[in-house]
Amino acid sequence: MLELHSNKTDRKSVLTQLGRGWDRSSGATEEEWIQVTEDLRLSRDHLNAYVQALHTKGTQGFSVFDAVARVVSGEAPFKILFDSKDAHDVESYRHLVSPAAELGRTHAAVGSGPALSFVHSEHWSFKWETEFVETVESLCTALGNLRQAEHTLARELGLRSDPNLGAKRRARLRALAPRMESAALDLSVVPDMPAERLSALAKTFATDVGERAAAMSRTVATYSLDAVREMPSERLDASWREAQTKFWPASAFARRRVRKLLQTYADNGAADPGVDLKALSVVRERDAAIRESLLAQVAETRGGTDAVRATEAVRQAIKFRKAVTDLHSEVEEPTRFDSATDALGSASPGALLDALKAYLAAEDETREKTRAFEQKDGVAPDGLSVAEIEAGLATVVAERARLADWTQWVEENAPHWESSLLTVSSNPLSSICSTKFVRKTAALNGSSLMSARNR
Repeated sequence: MLELHSNKTDRKSVLTQLGRGWDRSSGATEEEWIQVTEDLRLSRDHLNAYVQALHTKGTQGFSVFDAVARVVSGEAPFKILFDSKDAHDVESYRHLVSPAAELGRTHAAVGSGPALSFVHSEHWSFKWETEFVETVESLCTALGNLRQAEHTLARELGLRSDPNLGAKRRARLRALAPRMESAALDLSVVPDMPAERLSALAKTFATDVGERAAAMSRTVATYSLDAVREMPSERLDASWREAQTKFWPASAFARRRVRKLLQTYADNGAADPGVDLKALSVVRERDAAIRESLLAQVAETRGGTDAVRATEAVRQAIKFRKAVTDLHSEVEEPTRFDSATDALGSASPGALLDALKAYLAAEDETREKTRAFEQKDGVAPDGLSVAEIEAGLATVVAERARLADWTQWVEENAPHWESSLLTVSSNPLSSICSTKFVRKTAALNGSSLMSARNR
């Protein structure tokens, strides 16, 4: 169509064309106009019905228009299939949308990087962030010192290196700590036998010592063990019995001779053969068992036989030997390991004890720094190796710019923290939110949920 306002347009020609068109249209009959009007009405009704169907909400609470708008907005990262489009009502669909919206919020907060699983603070501030990062760096330093101390100790023990320094390795080395205590005894003289037999031997030994002491207390006169061991107990007992069979006055003279001979072995008090010989017989019997025991050397002290010391030595030996056995699988140099464990067993000072002392000090430092880290809402899950802890802490430092978003997400998801975050994951979306989404979906739809998988 020509534009009438154009300077180059022939206005007369345009008006002539318009006039001819008007004349042609006015020549149509009434029936033709009725038909045209009806056709327009049908088209309008058809379009209105289409629009109504497009925007009418289904049983699940959204329309075809809504569905098309969501589909064309971009390809979904995963697919969920249901029996039909009417598998949900409004309420169940709302329950599906809720975790999906939570997933979106999670993606906005943490989807741009790895999970900061070592961070459990719900409140962020510049001060907290500064102090938190300082505790992270302090813990990293402590872990570095622990690695160095462990390397030295492993070399002294003849163990193979452990680049990851796993939790089991650390626990096995810490089990050697009692050998550094002031109460550590020389275990080299403790018999090498199974723990059950050794415990039974210690129990029997303690019983013998107790019964010997009880028998010694039952004598009228006081006797030393050396005197008891030297006296002719069997001859004295036989003479006393013989004296009992004689008639007076021969019996009186015989008893007097036995009493005088027994008195020569007493340290204090008046000897009474009728009482003392029976008790001394028990003393000699128990004393012989004690001296023949494999624990006699262990219990020997300047003050005599110490059953408590023997029992304690057995306890320490059992514990120490269990620690040594647990390390067998990590031995690289058997000869050095045997020599080192012998030195530990005897608590001999030297480079090995110095290395163990340094390692235990590094463990204490690490424990202290870990406690400070946790006080600033850090999380260090049990059972992780030093390498895994260092990797988690390095992630925190590298992703420091995301701490504010992460703490906000933690605050919103605090009720689910214990069950969802206490495992180290490189993708918090797949490990936490997607799992929770599928679980909720399955609970709502039962058999309707055919599959939920990543494309």
